[in-house]
Amino acid sequence: MRSRETLTECQDERLLQVRIGCPDITRACDLARAFTDMVRHRRGYLLQEWIRQAEQDAPKPMKGFAGFLRQDLDAVTAGLTLPWPSGGNNEPHRARCS
Repeated sequence: MRSRETLTECQDERLLQVRIGCPDITRACDLARAFTDMVRHRRGYLLQEWIRQAEQDAPKPMKGFAGFLRQDLDAVTAGLTLPWPSGGNNEPHRARCS
């Protein structure tokens, strides 16, 4: 998700028009930006509140996503907080190719 500061004036105006016209898009966009901020800045401590807000008044697909995150809350919180995976070898995760 792009930062609002990187949008052109035309893009920003169009986004504003869409947000005014559709409250569901406005709420989904706000929650998506908050989630993106959690990921980028490793703010896993905010996850439970984000899930609560999403389950309370987000559009249905985002409520489902929030419920999915809640199913493995500890792992998701760790993923949004810790700099290393919990694999125990103190190395970043690397995809394994066969």
